[in-house]
Amino acid sequence: MSEGREEILAILKSNRATGRGGVTAVCSAHPMVLEACVEQAKEQDSILLIESTSNQVDQFGGYTGMTPASFHAVVQQLADAHGLPIDRAILGGDHLGPNRWRGLGEDEAMANAAGLVRSCVQAGYEKLHLDASMRLAGDPGIDSEPMVEEVVAERTAMLARAAEEAAKENGGSPPVYVIGTEVPVPGGARLPEERIVPKDPAHWKPYSVGGEEEQRLSRIFGYHDRSRYYWALPHLRDRLEMLFANLSAWPVPLTLLSQYLPRQYEAIREGVLARKHRDWVWHRIQETVEVYARACQ
Repeated sequence: MSEGREEILAILKSNRATGRGGVTAVCSAHPMVLEACVEQAKEQDSILLIESTSNQVDQFGGYTGMTPASFHAVVQQLADAHGLPIDRAILGGDHLGPNRWRGLGEDEAMANAAGLVRSCVQAGYEKLHLDASMRLAGDPGIDSEPMVEEVVAERTAMLARAAEEAAKENGGSPPVYVIGTEVPVPGGARLPEERIVPKDPAHWKPYSVGGEEEQRLSRIFGYHDRSRYYWALPHLRDRLEMLFANLSAWPVPLTLLSQYLPRQYEAIREGVLARKHRDWVWHRIQETVEVYARACQ
């Protein structure tokens, strides 16, 4: 059992006894987010729980092109590069289930879902959120109505069985589970490129309603915005690097920075943050994660 896993179980036990304490889960596959959080965990000597969603990473590559094993390798590489002991970094899976295969019938969708769970356990994931609440092709009813609880429970048991069998085959401890749907559906952050995203509506259309202008506002400001599905696109990665190159060539005036990143501006003025744009991004990410870390104390 890893050091991080032991600490998570201890925190869970304390939470059940006192109602206080928790662990921040970083649910992102974006390299800069992962790197910033690894560095933050090292600086604070804290455990780091990183979770991939069922859409981001799966046995077929997900929308990021990564399998659980390759995602584990990315986290391992970042931990090594920043000097974070790998047993302080815990991998988890979010909404593991048939969500990505809702258009398939039960047999095929659940076979894929069980394969996803097995591949996560085999890759060393130690915390699994199992979610079989979504309606599959052929299921009675409509999507806006909840599924029959007995069906959800049976399908969840199938996923748990797949996880337990994979853990036994690996000779390791069974994972820690979160069961149910009382958490947000797999989502994302703000949309990165409004000229590109409308042309590829598969990831945002089901979450936007109304006319063209209402959909545009929903894509940019809605709670169900879907940017994480687009960050991996090569042309968006190229544009991000172009943005960083431009910021290096033409430094941002501090007065402008103060309007859009006021806390980063203050950190620069106080001498705790360098005038480097990538450091600003890291600082902003860590600032956001710190809100959740404080809530878990």
